[in-house]
Amino acid sequence: MRDYKKDSGNDPVYPHIKKNHVESYFLKLNVGEQALWVKFTYLRGAVAKEGVADVWAIWFDRQHAQIWKTSYSPSQCSHSGEAEEAGKAPGLRFGTAQWTGNRCSGSLTGDAGEIRWDLQLTPLADPLFLLGQDFLYADGFPGMKILSPLPAALVNGVVHVNGKEIRIQNAPGMQGHNWGRKHSYHYCWGHCSAFEAEDPSVYFEGFSAKIKLGPVITPYLSMAVLHIDGRTLRWTSLRKAASHNIQSDENSWSFAFSDNDFRLTGKMISPQFAELDYVNPDGRISLCRNSKQARFDLELLDLKTGSARTFRSNATALELLDLTDRRVG
Repeated sequence: MRDYKKDSGNDPVYPHIKKNHVESYFLKLNVGEQALWVKFTYLRGAVAKEGVADVWAIWFDRQHAQIWKTSYSPSQCSHSGEAEEAGKAPGLRFGTAQWTGNRCSGSLTGDAGEIRWDLQLTPLADPLFLLGQDFLYADGFPGMKILSPLPAALVNGVVHVNGKEIRIQNAPGMQGHNWGRKHSYHYCWGHCSAFEAEDPSVYFEGFSAKIKLGPVITPYLSMAVLHIDGRTLRWTSLRKAASHNIQSDENSWSFAFSDNDFRLTGKMISPQFAELDYVNPDGRISLCRNSKQARFDLELLDLKTGSARTFRSNATALELLDLTDRRVG
């Protein structure tokens, strides 16, 4: 088994995989009433035997979301190999977009106009391996691996949206990395490092996923982490992953995680999503509803003392994904 913790999970996997594979690096940041999401994705499979790379960007405000996507052939892409420092991405170039260390830059044009960005991320927390046990990052179950090399970061730089310059100064953000044979059958994923009246090093990340194993669809398997006061509280036991109370619909995700010491309850809801088609290696399409401005109400209850601590945010990442009946072509 590869030691992903050695490189903080940021080395690319796709150069070593010649079969069905999808892999993404992504960042998000919130600045005032706006938010940015950038994603580099590499896909290889029946629909892209030689591989294809996509660069996505979404600029959110409270009224609408502007979406950009450009695809590149393998000849237009390169990678530099292993990350030089822990927590930093190796050099990735997809077309003119680049991700080197903790700096990400690029430009895209499309129906939404033009977007350009040049951003530097400064880590505020150690890498997060959200799957609770090391063996879950080996080949096999689960089919999709998820981790956050930078689960909390300050972002600085500049974004240009259709000629308007937006200066980014110490904006709360994060960087994630995931890969696998295909997207999950269904999942809810959420992240927040922009809680009201809290330091940006405080963050929550969690997911609830249903996996299809032949004709059988599992119940929700869920894991979550809350990092506060310099410590990381984890609800990441595989043995208990199906025991948590989970609810979701087309615009929200609610959860209740418990252990012997704490109970963590929360709800994320967003009235607005960007709807994205994610292609699986076999050509099937998953629909991802993507928000970076969801409302999040969270409570941490200390079961031993009875004291409760609440957290709130209107700058939360919420993604809801479902496999559809559609296929490429």
